[in-house]
Amino acid sequence: MRRQPKARSTKSKSRIDRYFLDRSCTDIMELYRGNVYNHSGGYDKFLLNKALRLKEEEHIAEVALGRLRKEAEWMRRQPKARSTKSKSRIDRFYSLQSMAKKRARPASVELASKVSRMGNKTLEFIDADLAFDQRVILKSFSYEFKRNDRIGIVGGNGVGKTTFLRVLMQLQNLDAGEVIIGETVVFGYYNQAGVDFPPKVRVFDYVKDILYANDVPDPKPIKVLEQYGFETEQMYTEIDRLSGGEKRRLQLLEVMTKDPNFLVLDEVTNDLDLQTLTLLENFLLDYSGVLVVVSHDRFFMDRIASHLFIFEGDGKIQDFNGNFSDYLDVRREKIPEPDSSSMNDTSESNGSSQGHQRSNSKTAPKKKMSNKERKEYESILEEIDALAARQADLESSLVSGKLDYAQLSSRTEELASVTTSIDEKTNRWMELEEMYGS
Repeated sequence: MRRQPKARSTKSKSRIDRYFLDRSCTDIMELYRGNVYNHSGGYDKFLLNKALRLKEEEHIAEVALGRLRKEAEWMRRQPKARSTKSKSRIDRFYSLQSMAKKRARPASVELASKVSRMGNKTLEFIDADLAFDQRVILKSFSYEFKRNDRIGIVGGNGVGKTTFLRVLMQLQNLDAGEVIIGETVVFGYYNQAGVDFPPKVRVFDYVKDILYANDVPDPKPIKVLEQYGFETEQMYTEIDRLSGGEKRRLQLLEVMTKDPNFLVLDEVTNDLDLQTLTLLENFLLDYSGVLVVVSHDRFFMDRIASHLFIFEGDGKIQDFNGNFSDYLDVRREKIPEPDSSSMNDTSESNGSSQGHQRSNSKTAPKKKMSNKERKEYESILEEIDALAARQADLESSLVSGKLDYAQLSSRTEELASVTTSIDEKTNRWMELEEMYGS
């Protein structure tokens, strides 16, 4: 991807931050199945161009496949070719065979997963408290999930987003309060830590065992693997030999085969290719169960989550009705948030008997900004943008293959430092903009 700032220079970025790509790139270079494709314009233009190209490739492959069937019959009957004409036809056969093999995943393919029946009771937090050492994660938190909730979890690193998901999944006990789970809830949990796959097991065999273990009727491992973008040769490869992104796809496949009606996704967009991401987004847009998502991919969050839990630290969780862009717009316009309330305030029901919030505590009055804090607030977003640009430069240089050992070590350390600074400044920005809204 090429970015052209005010200075006359060319920069390349290797990222799947799609809002970043759309804002900053004038050209996108796509690496796909061993080929390089150049696209003029931002991310939206890239998606359109790629869709048109794949459609054309699919048409060419379909035509080649039809001709290949006829030529295959001729090849079966043809004795050893001796004439130039016969040899030419044989060469044409192998050329058609190669074209047919390039057939992309059919455009009609969708991620397949049913949603198990959900009863009237979903999941409810009642006066939940949780802390580690001096760090408060939850404080008098109460919420009853509705059957169509699509909740995004937002907040800086270290505020407890993943811990909250672990409580949901009964992998972490509360200090006080309770979590009540309906009898018909079927969880699907995509853990950002990944899965410890068994060694020396082929992808095909692993998926076959998953399908049988989940009592999938008429299990067809090959069809399922194709839906998740696995080529034939990959299906018979040992899992240990897959790339990080391919293992993530396999992990996602395993989650979806459980037919969950309560789907919990922790950084699911990390390491997934754009085609799989698009398939996943389309599936989630039609998903009828409860969805809880943690992701740093704002494009993904904006499409999928219509309701936010904003973790502000010290056990404070704000409930916002809208997506992340809506939340930022409200803050930047410096007006009160519509349909928004602190989850630690006493509040009315979220919607008849389907959801409510309870708390006996009251939020302390917001602190006014000092002049120094106001100046900090006005400049901190620019600082975060500058750090993000440096982070992208470092990431690109680390995968360029042009650095010696000393440079790799130095830039790896700098990347860790820059990433930490981004997290710290993001947390600070959230604190300041909370004051600014007062």
